[in-house]
Amino acid sequence: MGREVLINFIQREKSFRIIPSSDVDSLLASAILFKNLSQHGYDVKVSFDLKRIIDEPREPALLVNLKPVNPSTQAVLEPARDSSVTGTVVSVLDEYFGVDKWDKILALVAGVYKALDTGRDGFKGVERNILNNLLESGEISSELGFRLWGHRRIGLSKSLTRTLTPFIPGYTGAGDRVEELLRKISKGRPVEKLQATDFFTESGKQMLRDLVEALQNTVKAPQDYVKNAILRIIGFEYSTSVDTRRIDLLELAGALMVYASLEAENPLKILGATLQSVATQILAIYEEVVDELAAILASSIPRYLFEGEPVDVEDYLERADIIADVAGWYLPQVKTPASIIRGDRVYTVARELLRVGWDPRKVYESCDDKQLCVIQGGAV
Repeated sequence: MGREVLINFIQREKSFRIIPSSDVDSLLASAILFKNLSQHGYDVKVSFDLKRIIDEPREPALLVNLKPVNPSTQAVLEPARDSSVTGTVVSVLDEYFGVDKWDKILALVAGVYKALDTGRDGFKGVERNILNNLLESGEISSELGFRLWGHRRIGLSKSLTRTLTPFIPGYTGAGDRVEELLRKISKGRPVEKLQATDFFTESGKQMLRDLVEALQNTVKAPQDYVKNAILRIIGFEYSTSVDTRRIDLLELAGALMVYASLEAENPLKILGATLQSVATQILAIYEEVVDELAAILASSIPRYLFEGEPVDVEDYLERADIIADVAGWYLPQVKTPASIIRGDRVYTVARELLRVGWDPRKVYESCDDKQLCVIQGGAV
């Protein structure tokens, strides 16, 4: 269990290195660990270079969602069944030292990123207690609605077009098709004026049923994929205020996903997201690129999801992490690592090679200091 691993490790070690995987949950967990432990006298460093796991096997290291090569000195922090790594970290550190409200909000962002709050009951792990604490203190609000990126701010049509998790083949990145879909079910209401509240009232129930039925009948994908995608676009929404600006936690999770893959070094910059100002800067960058990115991924993501083919990103992205994030819950069915085509090379990320069962030592030796890996003929 991640909780016991973390408690035992920080009780035993006062000086160590944190080495995270490149997913958003691992990065947020590492950022919160680094900030809080440093503030309480621990000598903590963070490295993204996986070769340190091999080259410095005797150095105490906390590996976040990675595999050890020397278990005697390298502890592994992994998510619990119903909780993110970030949620576990925040829960433990809050008991030890107390953490600030933004750290708790980031724990919910990580939980939303991993879709741990989907379903009738919402969060089931430590995030549930964190959520209740923040709701009671008025730091966040929660309501039932569409889990679409920023729909209360930009409207349903645009938000359905840009939302990458879940990715809905034929609609994500295809604004004209989304507008046509909503026009057919809107009962004469202008599409640009449709709001979530129109669907979640007694009079709007039929429109919601029509939307679900239309997606079931028109999305070209395996039925298990379609069913789960539809279930994931309806559920709980959470929002908070940062400097008078209302922020949707689902959209912040999406912004972190998008930002992390834009440039090779961006995952390390996410370590600064424990500052609210950095998080809002990332949201601003996301806003500039997300619509074009959704359009680029619209035609190529299905080839990875259902055929395991690399994704052509037209040099728009430098990392494949977002491909893995978009695949999300469907990844266990995809036996090839999420990868992107850039020029004449195919790139993946270390976490994807580990997911499909590659030997950790080989992965750490072959990937660069940003956890990027070149695939050639099925090998790195």
